[in-house]
Amino acid sequence: MRFIWICLTIWLTLPGLAFSQAVEIHAKLDDALSKRPEYFVQEVASVILGHGTDGRIDAAGIDRFIALERARSRAYYMRRFHQADLDADGTISRAEMQVLQDVSSARQRGLLEVEFRKADANNDGRVTPDELADFAENGARRGFSTSEALAWRSLIALDRDGDGAVSLDDVMAAVAARKGEPA
Repeated sequence: MRFIWICLTIWLTLPGLAFSQAVEIHAKLDDALSKRPEYFVQEVASVILGHGTDGRIDAAGIDRFIALERARSRAYYMRRFHQADLDADGTISRAEMQVLQDVSSARQRGLLEVEFRKADANNDGRVTPDELADFAENGARRGFSTSEALAWRSLIALDRDGDGAVSLDDVMAAVAARKGEPA
């Protein structure tokens, strides 16, 4: 019964989500709660205390967390390309990338080559600002997937008092309940 309640709560709180997706998200949440409960509590505590207010986090706070994680990931993918933009024109040519590759380790050269080829969508030997933005966004979405974002958003299902925000007490009660301990 609790499984159905959690799936329904997730499904109702995340617009546009199919019930089967809610079941999948619940399974991920349940898996995290049961396999590594201490790690789960630490991770969620960091998000609540880092992105919430007054020891609680609501859907908007979770969305800010997701946006920040994706922004960090985008910056990670863009940083190497910006290092290669020797003339600061916003476009990275094959020759500019070669200069960076020449001073990099063998492993880094391989990574730079693969990333340059992926980012150069039209294969013209240049990575334009638009191509770089697309490459970085795709990397950010791989680094913090839609499925992962939905799983984080599903934390709202742990809200015990129904006020739309989750506290660390709510999370710890869910972990205790999962372990069969009193809350």
